[in-house]
Amino acid sequence: MDVKNPTTLFGLQNDTGISCHFNAVTQALLSCTGFVETMRKHVDKYTENAIVHEFLQLIDGDETLRTARPIFEEVKKITQSRDDKINKLYGKTHECADETLKLLIESIGDSMLDRFKMKYKKQIVCPNCEHKSDPSYDVMSYFEITGREKDLNNNKKFEEHLLRQVSIVEGYTCEKCKITSDCRMEHYLHLTSEIFVIVMHKHTSRYGGVGKKNVFFPLGLKFPGLPKGSIVKYELVAQVDHTGTDTSGHYTATCRRGDDTWRLNDSTIGRGILAPLPTTYLLFYHLV
Repeated sequence: MDVKNPTTLFGLQNDTGISCHFNAVTQALLSCTGFVETMRKHVDKYTENAIVHEFLQLIDGDETLRTARPIFEEVKKITQSRDDKINKLYGKTHECADETLKLLIESIGDSMLDRFKMKYKKQIVCPNCEHKSDPSYDVMSYFEITGREKDLNNNKKFEEHLLRQVSIVEGYTCEKCKITSDCRMEHYLHLTSEIFVIVMHKHTSRYGGVGKKNVFFPLGLKFPGLPKGSIVKYELVAQVDHTGTDTSGHYTATCRRGDDTWRLNDSTIGRGILAPLPTTYLLFYHLV
């Protein structure tokens, strides 16, 4: 797939004073070809979906319609029916860009969720007999890097971590050998998404020692594919950065548009570069 997005370049006003998280996520999504194509392809399906029509106005509409306020107001209406935790994102509590992303794609519908959906297979492995439990699956719309990982300092290690993670399950009784012990839980990437989103250091070390350093991430990803021997490739098309503290601050986006890269800070537009920063929060990779 050609990941060069044809969307024209424009800024988004922050006329609510607190919609920078929304503006940054919107700009990142508009750099994802699959996101734009899905809305254009299924617009008739979403005739009653205000979110889809607001986005299409941003993509294809007049300059006067290119403001974050209409979208922000529609999402506020949706959150009013959600629980207090989500609703606080638009009140006194600091807005989180990853929650905004999840809320947006869920509000659009299943056709959009499928573009982001990744599946991990997990099994418990007994250290005594190496028996593996029956697999179960976790389906998610983004992958989280917590900041507790070690040595993710090159492409190979970064990709290996996305492919496989290991945790410990204490006091598990093996169904085969019947021995109770600490076993390992293995998570494997089972199904990749068209748009692979990574959340960096969510609410952990972002504002501590590790969070003050540039955190490595590659400009592209490569995973083993099917048939055996094939490669699944991704390119980084956008990143969202956050400056401030865990309870306040400001979001900006750096996005590819065609062959150029731009830093989009609400209504301000300037040349940019996709690169690791201490402030990097969200990464948007698109299937090539």
